[in-house]
Amino acid sequence: MGKFWAVWRKKWPLSITNGVEKYEFHYGDNTAIHYFDEQNAEKIWFKYFKDPQKDVLKKRHVIKVQKYMDDGWVYYYREETKEKHEKRKESGPYPVVPGMLKERMNSEWPWFICKGSEKYVFDYINNTVEHYFDAVNAEKIWFSTIQDPQKDVLELNNVTKRVEKYIVDGWQYSGSYGDNNWPLVISKGNEIYEFDYENNTAIHSWDYSQNVEKLQFKFFQDSPKDALERRNVSNTTRLVVNGWSLDGSYGKKHWPLTMSKGNTIIKFDYHNKTALLYTENKETLKTWFSQFEDPVWDYINQENVIHKKQFVENGWTYSGSYGKYEYPTSMSKGTEKYEFDYKNGCIAYHYVDGRRKEALEFNMFQSPMDVINKRDEAKIREYEFDHRGRLFQVKYLSKYGNYYLPFDIGSDGTEIIGSTAIYKKGTGLFDDVIIDVSQQFNVLTIWVEGKVYDVFEVESSTGVKQRIAEVPQNQLKAYLLRILYSLEGSYEDHSGVYVVIDGSELRLRFGPSLDADTFKWADGTNRHPEVGEKFEYLGESDDFYKIDYNGKELWVSKQYTHVIEN
Repeated sequence: MGKFWAVWRKKWPLSITNGVEKYEFHYGDNTAIHYFDEQNAEKIWFKYFKDPQKDVLKKRHVIKVQKYMDDGWVYYYREETKEKHEKRKESGPYPVVPGMLKERMNSEWPWFICKGSEKYVFDYINNTVEHYFDAVNAEKIWFSTIQDPQKDVLELNNVTKRVEKYIVDGWQYSGSYGDNNWPLVISKGNEIYEFDYENNTAIHSWDYSQNVEKLQFKFFQDSPKDALERRNVSNTTRLVVNGWSLDGSYGKKHWPLTMSKGNTIIKFDYHNKTALLYTENKETLKTWFSQFEDPVWDYINQENVIHKKQFVENGWTYSGSYGKYEYPTSMSKGTEKYEFDYKNGCIAYHYVDGRRKEALEFNMFQSPMDVINKRDEAKIREYEFDHRGRLFQVKYLSKYGNYYLPFDIGSDGTEIIGSTAIYKKGTGLFDDVIIDVSQQFNVLTIWVEGKVYDVFEVESSTGVKQRIAEVPQNQLKAYLLRILYSLEGSYEDHSGVYVVIDGSELRLRFGPSLDADTFKWADGTNRHPEVGEKFEYLGESDDFYKIDYNGKELWVSKQYTHVIEN
């Protein structure tokens, strides 16, 4: 900033002219361009400027002078600073340059010269020059020696070899074959063509070899044009697509038989329209397609997929097959195993250590993992439990009238049918309770919400069933609860005991507390028993009686009721 401030204050000129001669000052780097005319000039470096006009005319404080323009050719020099030198060394082996040559490269000889869109780029180490006719076309010239760069290239002095097609339309040519000097390789950016003239083929790769194809030619007329314009091509075979290597050939379209990437392999079955994925030589995934338009892209983009079958998922290994889409017949992990029954519905049998523990029924299987992820949606058809040292297994068998049946497995492991249930789930009286009395073992079993709640031994299953059959339907629940209480030793016989309602608009509660919720109608208003109505007495707690209100256990205040015995 200080230097430019000084220039502004001293009012130094930006240029001075005398006829066609001109000095152009660059105070930022202490240089001046001296134009002899419009086609010739030199560049002068100064230590500093004291008086620009006097400094250039008297050549004061001059460090060096370089040719800047010769017959309209502008010279550009490579300034080899310490930083650039170190950076060039990092990029690879750095050639040893003789002292005089290095000095000329840094000061006397230009790195390149240009006029308009034409440019010559010099390589003094290899005595070569790249001659650019424009930005995308160039030739390469070899010299035995370079003595005067501009004169040698313009007059073609000491030329030993010349390749006119070095860069054509931006494609760089490498190597040479035959009398026509056809290139062995042409490249532009990350796209490459490699020619095999013996077999009339070319390997075309792009996206850093993530995509590769092989072109088969009938013959070559001009190999680069033949490849770029797809002239005389008899066949194209894809070798790599998006990093997947393709192998084999099927049908007229030459679809691949396999595609692989790393330790992953995909094998196509075009007859069955499937693709089988292997990972580390193990079957991992099978995919069904409605059709193949292009199997490679169909698989990569997952187009036309109608079904998938995994062989390993979340540590579970699938085996066996059923139906068109080969649904697994079993899955296992460690000591656990599930076996699937598709013929009799969507049923899964669960084994642990070789023993069948339960059976789960689903409306449908979307995936074998439903037995893990959607277990709560399943209906439990069978399960095993241990009660009081006896091992029981519970099954749901439709041929017995959609009843749950208890099986006593016994010490020898055999299954013995107990009896059919005497009360079926879902009849309206007990929506979530099933009671079964086993005739063979005199066992009474209670299920709540599809699971065994408890098992009791009774003196006579026949007697219990006979007494239950004689009980009126609206008293059945209370009677069975009495049986349970008596078996547990916590029930007093209250048969014939009733609670009579004394108060109007008496609230019915779900618990023995004023804080308990009340029994309401659908519109949210409280239900109230009529004065004088009586309900079966089920027990009491503190200031409340428990009653059987039309099959529901509810509580009423003692203050507005009294008890009678019938």
